[in-house]
Amino acid sequence: TAKDFQMGSESAQKIIVEVNAKLQPILEDLIVNKEGAICCKACGHTITDEKHRTSIDGRHTHMQCNPAGTTFIFSCYRDAPGCALQGAPTKEHSWFNEFYWQLANCRHCGGHLGWYFSASGHEAFLGLINDHLRWISPQVAR
Repeated sequence: TAKDFQMGSESAQKIIVEVNAKLQPILEDLIVNKEGAICCKACGHTITDEKHRTSIDGRHTHMQCNPAGTTFIFSCYRDAPGCALQGAPTKEHSWFNEFYWQLANCRHCGGHLGWYFSASGHEAFLGLINDHLRWISPQVAR
């Protein structure tokens, strides 16, 4: 039931872990061969580049569900100069132990692109929502 699947419940977390494990090879295959600039899907502003890809907890791409029940598929990057951070860092409902998060929005249009994660003693990273981005091949970007 919906009540049993509340974010943070043990059964919800178990399902997310199981689905992540099954989907990971598919998700990686969808984006692993992409190269070039990564842009905001809404306005086309350059957000980051594939050279900034990073893996967190052994994966570049993750799937998580927020407390409202919305599921996000996002990929991790060390840097995204095209993002502007919003709000104070918080650990509330963080998907990564020890990490605080802030919203990451497009610096040009303000659209929500993902989250910036930071923690003492760890390298900070951004989780950018794949559906909110588009990849521009190096040939087109020139």
